[in-house]
Amino acid sequence: MVCNKCEQKLSKVGCPDVWKDGARNTTGGKDGGRKVGGNMLLTHKTASKKYFDPYGSKCKACTKKIETDHAYCNKCSYEKGFCKMCGNKIMNTKMYKMSNV
Repeated sequence: MVCNKCEQKLSKVGCPDVWKDGARNTTGGKDGGRKVGGNMLLTHKTASKKYFDPYGSKCKACTKKIETDHAYCNKCSYEKGFCKMCGNKIMNTKMYKMSNV
């Protein structure tokens, strides 16, 4: 459960662009394109921060291991009505019947 602001961050897709002029995955063109045969770990210094770090991130409520850019795990964000990425309250769960199952 994420808020509208964080939903825009999730809109990026992992598949490459369709082959056309101006696409980001082309090897040539006016933008320069991408370098063929380059090591992406060496070129991008922040690449390691985007991936799952099993020792770094924990849920604020239950201390369960979660993804790097999230604040709460799925269970805690649903039960408490928080956005799992930024931690803002987005839903009032006072009148909901939450089960422990």
